Amino acid sequence: MFHMVLAFALELALLAAFGYWGFHDKKTPEKYLFGLGAPVLVIIIWGIWAAPKSEHRLQQPFLMVLKLALFGTAAVGLHRAGQSGPAILLAVLAAITIVLEYLWY
Repeated sequence: MFHMVLAFALELALLAAFGYWGFHDKKTPEKYLFGLGAPVLVIIIWGIWAAPKSEHRLQQPFLMVLKLALFGTAAVGLHRAGQSGPAILLAVLAAITIVLEYLWY
């Protein structure tokens, strides 16, 4: 149960990280394009290939690779936006959760 709550919290943090990165240090029109567009794109990608009840959900190990790529990109974005601490925390917690999910399920 705790694993599922942590995984969901990390998914929300993933969206927040992409939004923060998108809004950070850009001109006003670009802020809205990237700050809102990046999380929407991640929602679409997650909904199609990573959502538990998706008809097109990827099988392991491809699901693990997709999740690591998304969380890794979000962590790099946070780091580039000057949030190194949260970037490291997101990357470490996501990696542990994703690998444990791969091993358990």
